[in-house]
Amino acid sequence: MVFVIDEWLQSLAFSIISQLHGVLKMAGEPTTLTSVDDLDEYLSQTFSFDSALLTSGKRRRLDDFGTDTWNKCSKELSKTQNICQMETMKILCKLMVLSFLLLEWGMDEESDSSEYNRLFKAGLHATDKMIGMGLPDLAKMVLKKLDRHNSGISKEESSEARELAAEGSFQLSILTWKDRSKGLGIAQQPFPFAIESLEWKTKAADILFRIGMAKKREGDPAAIEWLQCCQNFVSAQSQEEQEADEQFQSIRQALLHELIIAYLELQKNPALFIEPIQRLHSKLEENYGSEPSTMFVGFEVSLALIPHVENGDACCSHHLQLLIKSGLAESHLRSILCCIHQFWLQRPGLAYNIFQQLIWGKLQHFESEVALIETLVLVFLRLCTADKDTSEGLRQSSSLFESLCGAKQKIVGLGFEASQAARVMFLSKANICFNAGNVNLAYEWCELAQHQVLEEGNKDIIQRKMLLYAIFSENITPSRFNKLANFKGLSVNSQFLLYQLALKHGKLDTVRKSVSDMLHGSADFSSIYACIAYAESCNKISILGPIFCDLLNNNRAGNHTVPLLKCCIRIMAKEFSASQQLTPGTVEEICEFFEKFSTNISLDARPQQEKIQYLEWFSSNGYNLVTKNYALWDVKFSIRLIDCCIKILGLFPKALNADTLSNIHQRIFWCHSMATLAHLDIAYLTENRISRDLYFTSARMYLQQCQEYLTIRQDIAPEKWAKFCDVVRSLVALYFHRAINLNPENEEGICAVLSNCDASSDPQLLCILADRIMSSRLTTPAVYKAFQRATALKLASGTPCDVLKQFRWLRCLYQFGLKCDENCAKFMVGEAQKLVDIATNLRPQLSPELTKELCWEMQWLPVAVYNQSLTLYRDMKNNLSREWYNDAVDLVQNIEINGWDTDSLCLRMCAAYRALLGWQAGDNL
Repeated sequence: MVFVIDEWLQSLAFSIISQLHGVLKMAGEPTTLTSVDDLDEYLSQTFSFDSALLTSGKRRRLDDFGTDTWNKCSKELSKTQNICQMETMKILCKLMVLSFLLLEWGMDEESDSSEYNRLFKAGLHATDKMIGMGLPDLAKMVLKKLDRHNSGISKEESSEARELAAEGSFQLSILTWKDRSKGLGIAQQPFPFAIESLEWKTKAADILFRIGMAKKREGDPAAIEWLQCCQNFVSAQSQEEQEADEQFQSIRQALLHELIIAYLELQKNPALFIEPIQRLHSKLEENYGSEPSTMFVGFEVSLALIPHVENGDACCSHHLQLLIKSGLAESHLRSILCCIHQFWLQRPGLAYNIFQQLIWGKLQHFESEVALIETLVLVFLRLCTADKDTSEGLRQSSSLFESLCGAKQKIVGLGFEASQAARVMFLSKANICFNAGNVNLAYEWCELAQHQVLEEGNKDIIQRKMLLYAIFSENITPSRFNKLANFKGLSVNSQFLLYQLALKHGKLDTVRKSVSDMLHGSADFSSIYACIAYAESCNKISILGPIFCDLLNNNRAGNHTVPLLKCCIRIMAKEFSASQQLTPGTVEEICEFFEKFSTNISLDARPQQEKIQYLEWFSSNGYNLVTKNYALWDVKFSIRLIDCCIKILGLFPKALNADTLSNIHQRIFWCHSMATLAHLDIAYLTENRISRDLYFTSARMYLQQCQEYLTIRQDIAPEKWAKFCDVVRSLVALYFHRAINLNPENEEGICAVLSNCDASSDPQLLCILADRIMSSRLTTPAVYKAFQRATALKLASGTPCDVLKQFRWLRCLYQFGLKCDENCAKFMVGEAQKLVDIATNLRPQLSPELTKELCWEMQWLPVAVYNQSLTLYRDMKNNLSREWYNDAVDLVQNIEINGWDTDSLCLRMCAAYRALLGWQAGDNL
């Protein structure tokens, strides 16, 4: 099928085919075609029909169309954009054959000489194009068609027409002769007619050479056959004839070159090219040995023969040295370098030596050839860095630099651009070695990038890479470490790498110096924090403690005090976290660091955001240290540290947003709760009573702060509020437990704690406290009064559960009151009536179970008061008994009036008490 890329070519092909098909249809030829749109199918047809059958008008149209098509194809063949598209060129040539066929059909017996001239010129022009493209078969098609018209030309008297016909016949005879000579010696074939003429011999050689070169360009192995045929033809001529014509002589020389190259490039079987190229090369050297092109071809031959002949590498090395010594390096430097590169690909060791000889020879004229030497050096280094044997490439690069240092007893340095190019190559090679896992070679390549031959560039990049590679190296020699440690003017990032290297190998002096240089080399402390993180990852955090403490002590200017305090604390905390063996002296230092920050450091000069960050870090980390290590540290240290946290939290700016301030206040609450716990614990451990009382007093103070927080901060989320209440409840219970156990007579302290219980106090907590006090027998009127004050609640609102808890608390308080106040009934009954009123208001939302439970709790107190009135009556306290009885009846009546079912408790109570007054026996209700 027609294969075209461009639409215009597709259209042109179809237009020609349609014309051909129309003509053939008239002559009955289409029946022999298997595909009506295949160019090769049309080209293979003999088309033996008689064109005389066509009318004159039809022939004229065919002639016009063929001429137009031929011109289009010829024009497209001349365009440079089509030359590189071989498939397009082939199709155009095929279309020219078909268009020539249309021209041929357009002629008849009455055609004059001008028409024959035009036909032959078109045909010869087409064959010239086809020969130049290496398409001899298409050229033969056209030439055979021309040959059919020789009879018409012979009748004409025009010499031009006869010359054109002779040219066509000659070209056809050359192509036919070449086909016949395949596999036969040149002497076995007679020469074509008129071949005795030197001019025609030159034309014959040119045709064969051009076809061979075209096929060679396309990589077609048939090029060897065509060029060899041309060589056989040329060799068959006498020496005088070969040298008589300049064009023939030029073809002879070029032919030897190209045939050798064709054998090298296209013949893959060594057995078939070794002998021919040796023979051809000998002939080339014999005739043109002094010419540069011959010398370069000789090198290519010797290079190709290296694996196939004895001492092939030595022979090739010899040819390459001859090229250099011949002076061609001056005029053909690029070609010389290409030869060196080709030789290097096969024998890199020998190529390095030859290349260095070339560079050394140029060094003798250094002053006048600086740019040339730089070029040679860079090419040499490029080969070294591309060498698969990385060690050998490194050795050769170092050897070259050493030779440059010794040239004329002075250093031959490269310019800035050449030095930069060399450094890029070395650093790239170092990266390749590093990625391949060869760290030592990566280091050495990187080290070579700062050789004295190179003009100084960005040293920090090189030094940083050297440090990085040294870190990943398993072993490092003392001399190499000392060299790295003595680098001057390192950036902060490079100093950090040096720090890593020194820490890895335990070089404490270098660690100390690196940290100090980083501290004073940048206002950004991120590198210092990175040092601590790296030491922690290496389990070497203990090394940094003394170093940072010394830096803090020597920081007389004070500009680094805060971050150094932060670093020291972090190091000690990490050290303790890792070993769990922090000494009391170290904990003492941590406390001193926090105290120094909270009392002696002014952050006003710092930006507010930075100030807030420091306050945040010190307050949160101080609190975390206390909570994590509370069980391990002496309580005194925890107290000191938590006091510092409270002071630091108080340093936050007041003009912060509401959420931030709320978070700060919550953290203050937690610090106060932790301080309360610590003071209660130390009071428990202290034997001195005066000191113990002081600790209890401090505990009450912090506990009061916690209780005040719950009173003031009413905007806390319910889940947090419940959590805070649990904390306060636990602390109050712990205080009572410790206070009662350690100092049962501490009535004042207990009352002071109860005085802080307000409307937000939990009745359940009060019950627990009252039970503990009653079990300790500290049931004094003062303590009872304190409980009464804590019970004076604002009961205007509440939930059913709250009311139920208050009823149960009154039961507990009643039992407490019986022990220390004979008149406690009135207070209890009054509070109970308030609760009854609240419960009555909440009754619509009560479940049956809760209603029953509340009703039972309401009746407990009046029954207990009534029973106590009986006890008082028995003890001969009639008036007091009467008062208690009346209080009980009033409370029951209030309950029943509010609609609560008491099962006629009031009536039964009155009947029983009247019976008692009538001296009748009655049981307790």
